[in-house]
Amino acid sequence: MSVVDPLAQLRRWYYYRSYFPQLGLRADDVLNPDLPEVKEAVRRLPRDAFYEREFRISRALKLSLEKNILPKEEWTEYEKDEPYLKPYIDDIKAEWEEKAWWGKLN
Repeated sequence: MSVVDPLAQLRRWYYYRSYFPQLGLRADDVLNPDLPEVKEAVRRLPRDAFYEREFRISRALKLSLEKNILPKEEWTEYEKDEPYLKPYIDDIKAEWEEKAWWGKLN
């Protein structure tokens, strides 16, 4: 007998109810680009990951302007949507905290 986590089911349902998977975007693609930690994380991305992100965003903008979505088989899958900016954001925040700590020593 398998145990089903109702919170996990709710997350999955909410994920597919949002608009971004239908446009082929990943969750980290829709983070606020004006936040300094997101700007820095995007700047630190490897070239391939940066170009993939730019492609997804430009394709989503085009689809949105056309009031269209991707075919269902091209939607971003919940299980495959791994955060790719989070490790960079975590590192950046740790660096900033360390800088602040060293600044307090002076």
